[in-house]
Amino acid sequence: KLEEKIQKPIISFCYPAGEYDNRVLKIVKEEYLFARTTSPGKYFSLQRRFEIPTTRIFPSTGINSLKIWFGVE
Repeated sequence: KLEEKIQKPIISFCYPAGEYDNRVLKIVKEEYLFARTTSPGKYFSLQRRFEIPTTRIFPSTGINSLKIWFGVE
């Protein structure tokens, strides 16, 4: 229904509340190109493209924190 509404394919998924198991992972792999978790991390691996980690950014997160996190000077 969402694809019909926006007239574009949906190619990615984010696990609700970060919750998933092998059964859900199997279904997601059949329907999407990649998926994001809520687990912290900053490295992407093509082999784990259905379990991409997240860098959480909050309203209080400053630019200096992001520079340190991503190794930018």
